[in-house]
Amino acid sequence: MLGLDLVGLNPTFAAGKEHTEAFLPTVDKAVQQRFNSKVLGVWPASSQVVFCKPEISGLSDLKGLKVRVGDQSAAAFVSQFGAIGVPMPFGEVQQSLSRGVVDCAITASSSANSAGWPEVTTTVLPIALQLAINGYAINLNSWNKLTPSQQVKLQTAMTELESNIWEYSEELYQDAMNCNTGQSSCVYGKPYKLKAVDVSKEDLQSVEKALVESSLPVWTKQCNAVHADCESQWMSSIGESLGL
Repeated sequence: MLGLDLVGLNPTFAAGKEHTEAFLPTVDKAVQQRFNSKVLGVWPASSQVVFCKPEISGLSDLKGLKVRVGDQSAAAFVSQFGAIGVPMPFGEVQQSLSRGVVDCAITASSSANSAGWPEVTTTVLPIALQLAINGYAINLNSWNKLTPSQQVKLQTAMTELESNIWEYSEELYQDAMNCNTGQSSCVYGKPYKLKAVDVSKEDLQSVEKALVESSLPVWTKQCNAVHADCESQWMSSIGESLGL
């Protein structure tokens, strides 16, 4: 699934939708072969942004800081700025930020709000590193027991749900950002007073370059080790659409 959401691949929800649709047939085939399951749809949790306890002004200020990351792609990215990527379960992050075990952490604005991260941080850098793509799958044995009409009915319903979640995730991201930074309107979350850093052109370029300079090379090496055609299939779908 990480091939759908490498750092630098999905700076916007629109880009994420395009890229997941392009590579999903390959992902579904691999899931069927390795896990005996069929992917019914994929959706984003939300844009993954950076929250820090020390005040930062951009990605270059991550140098020397410990940053909680969710996967190898994000770890490879923050290391480019001299930061140390620290894998950590989500439930441990708020306390770890409070105690200084980590200095910064990456997650969605809504997740951070619900977990109280703004209580122990000062700054949010609202630059989308990933979208945290998730998916729904069904065991192939169960799928094959359905009649063709039942399969169509289920897939149609899941596709509609998938579309609704994409739309809701984008709305929720903005609402949570408003809540975290004390802006209106804040409908679903708790209001805080974090400082939102203006995203610089240099930082946007860094995220864009990360795809080919760090996240894609790290991922393809790992993916090719278990699926020989992984890189070539990614390049012929997403890579081709990006002109790589």
